[in-house]
Amino acid sequence: MTPPAPVECRCSSRTTRTRWTGLLSGRPIENWAEEYVKIYYPSDNVVQDDAELQAWWKEVREVGHGDIKDQPWWPKMTTVQELVRSCATIIWIASALHAAR
Repeated sequence: MTPPAPVECRCSSRTTRTRWTGLLSGRPIENWAEEYVKIYYPSDNVVQDDAELQAWWKEVREVGHGDIKDQPWWPKMTTVQELVRSCATIIWIASALHAAR
């Protein structure tokens, strides 16, 4: 993996520094999610054939976010990488982003 490009951060308060730390924690979370997900989903076919996973993702979009369910940016959940990114995003929102607010 290519490391992220350097970004200038001018932190003027503790709150801003805390938020910046939360943003930077995204890459390690994604790396961990990838290692974990690939244990159970070694190929795209396994993701596509998991009926429970597909039902959960459908519920996330259509019930949890019914007002935006038809947006084109939703992952289709047909690849391991889409599952990894989705899991990493959920973990990041529930941990680093939540703590930074």
